[in-house]
Amino acid sequence: MRDDLTIRAYHEAGHAVAHWLGRIDVDLITIESNDGKGPRVESASGLAINSHTAKLFGQQMLIIAWAGWAADLAHLKSMDPQASPYEIEGWGSDREKVFAILLAMGLKTRSEGFYQEEARQLLQKPDAWERVVAVAEALMSHDSLSRFEFGGLMEGLGHLSSAYWSDLRKRHDLWWAEHFT
Repeated sequence: MRDDLTIRAYHEAGHAVAHWLGRIDVDLITIESNDGKGPRVESASGLAINSHTAKLFGQQMLIIAWAGWAADLAHLKSMDPQASPYEIEGWGSDREKVFAILLAMGLKTRSEGFYQEEARQLLQKPDAWERVVAVAEALMSHDSLSRFEFGGLMEGLGHLSSAYWSDLRKRHDLWWAEHFT
């Protein structure tokens, strides 16, 4: 089903799993919107987007920001393989965060496509996708998950290595050269 609850659950599950992959702890995941803050994943570190955090965690933050869209797209495609990515709605604030992170990192906003695709590919990996589904199902049953409940669902899923992150920057630079020079 593609009701609002399911869409929110998969979207936030994608963000949460990307947090895990990027070694950024999660305190809370919720799809409730009755507290005025809306559905969200709260990181333990409370990372704010600024030039300092962009230098330290920029790539992780870009993957996390796009992961909600990527999980929603994967769920949509599981329901209708012919569905278009343009059918995904509700990720405009994530895109705004992506642009802010890119600018803080000194990258052009056209780089968004690279990180969007990277998030999609990461969440398509079977072990990551299994966790997205588990988190989404738990959110649909309970509206929110604590850091401990989330950690239990992530057992056995490794984090991305530091080599992955340094290679990601190199791949971005190659991608940029292919597309824009």
